[in-house]
Amino acid sequence: MTSLPNFERLDEGIKRRGGALNRWHALWGAVLIAVCFLQPSSAAEKPRTGINYNWYRLRADQIPECDEHPAWVLWGGGVVQQYNDPTIRDAVRAQMAQMHSSGFITMRIILHASHLPADHKEGLIHTVSGDISSQDQDNIRNFVGDVAAAGFQSLEVAFGFQKDGKIFCKDNEWGDCFDPARTDANWRFIDGSTALVKGSARAMSLRFDLNNEGCVAPSMPANTIANAKKYISTIASRFREKYGDDEWLVSCPDSPRGARLAAMLEGLREANLKPKFLEIHTYQEDPDHVREVVTAANDLAAQIDAKLILGELRYHSAIQEKVIHEFILNHPNNRIVEILQWPHAESGKCPIDVQPPYDPGPYSRD
Repeated sequence: MTSLPNFERLDEGIKRRGGALNRWHALWGAVLIAVCFLQPSSAAEKPRTGINYNWYRLRADQIPECDEHPAWVLWGGGVVQQYNDPTIRDAVRAQMAQMHSSGFITMRIILHASHLPADHKEGLIHTVSGDISSQDQDNIRNFVGDVAAAGFQSLEVAFGFQKDGKIFCKDNEWGDCFDPARTDANWRFIDGSTALVKGSARAMSLRFDLNNEGCVAPSMPANTIANAKKYISTIASRFREKYGDDEWLVSCPDSPRGARLAAMLEGLREANLKPKFLEIHTYQEDPDHVREVVTAANDLAAQIDAKLILGELRYHSAIQEKVIHEFILNHPNNRIVEILQWPHAESGKCPIDVQPPYDPGPYSRD
């Protein structure tokens, strides 16, 4: 016969276990309720649509000459370089207002710089040392301020240097005329321009493409690859040290399976650099090729937790738009945050062949 004290101990143990069970039931009930009300993993946000805008007009009569003289079509059309002209500024403001109203919410510009004196008003900012003249400083400030006033949410500023300041300048083979001694002057221009843009952007988000299409091709000469990797890592390191790590990138031209993008990332990795944005450009219209390029870039962006920008696409290409639209639908967690067109619609060597202002065209549905 069990003694009373043993029953009391058993009863007390049951009470304690019952209380513990009740607490566990309450805990698991709370967890179950929380799980039920959790939102599912959110898909990627809808990419912003944008336009590359560097010239307020083109000389359409010169399009037939583009094979031999591709720059002639741009003469007299540069925006930033001539922004002190009130007539040109008014025309640009009107075009930007119309483009924003059509559906564009982001813009990309290239600040082209050269120390050579020849000038046909096609958009080159003249600088020998990398310093920016007071007039060009005002032009940059006023243009960026007007982009913001037109309602654009974000602006990407790319840098493009000419002749021996360009890492892939070519006399006989890619990069053979680049002078590494131009690195400091290039940085001075990038630094000065960045400060001006940041001081004028208001609430716009910003990105800075430190070298437009600055990604090496594995087939380039070894010396060109070495010079380009050193240049890019030097400029990116200086930018990160002064402005932080959130706004810089280096855009890449089209390449099979993302080869140039991968090579760029490898060079940056060697310098302990990792961009938060990747950007690719493609004008190809073979659907399989476009799909391959976008897939490879998206995969590389996912590997480093970066966002992906499709920074230059053929203007109003229904083929490209269809491939990209399907890719976004089929990959709800894709990395694409912006889609920007370049005003080049037809095959040929013209830098642009469509008169501004521009509209999203087939990308209106995206």
